[in-house]
Amino acid sequence: MKFSVLIGSHARGDANQYSDCDVLLINTSKMDFDEDCLPIQARKHVNYIDYDSDTFLRLHEIGSLFVYHVLHEGMLLSGSLVEWRGWRESFSVQTNYLVELDHIVKVTDFLSRTGMFGGKYLTPLVNAFTEIKNACIFYLAHNGVYEFNKMKCFDACAQFVDEFSRIKELKRFYDYSVRGMSLELPFNPNDEDCKGVLEDVHVMARRLRDACK
Repeated sequence: MKFSVLIGSHARGDANQYSDCDVLLINTSKMDFDEDCLPIQARKHVNYIDYDSDTFLRLHEIGSLFVYHVLHEGMLLSGSLVEWRGWRESFSVQTNYLVELDHIVKVTDFLSRTGMFGGKYLTPLVNAFTEIKNACIFYLAHNGVYEFNKMKCFDACAQFVDEFSRIKELKRFYDYSVRGMSLELPFNPNDEDCKGVLEDVHVMARRLRDACK
């Protein structure tokens, strides 16, 4: 077993100039991987995820949603196509995501307790965006919908997240911090306004979790 797989927005075809390029390497070293097989615009920001056989087999066996994403949306860059199709055909994705959603509720509860951050909220805002994105992905998967484009996930979960109009604010902080985009932020990440945003995210996560019970 030896594969390299392009995953994420570049594999789906919905990447933009700021999108990272995510590559899963299974029993393949970065030294052996040829970045020339990647789209030219993707080569500046390549993130590698390294799996050995045991890790892939364990996640395949438990029906990991990430492995579903890799097998069904990923683009095989190297390795046996016949073997890869075999792994895809023998895969059964898990159907219950309450454990994952419970974890996100606990994390967002922690992030909403802002006193520990000393008035500096950029990092918790960025983490909150990632958590609510994952909560939407897990909520949809729990209901048999497998969508990994974050904005489509937010749209599909609008009844839980759109009323707060917080997602776009959070995304701007995420893009500013993680992607290095030059943006006008909705408010200073050191302002007290951040407390309300983080509290709202916790409420969103709890609603998504409770809707799956």
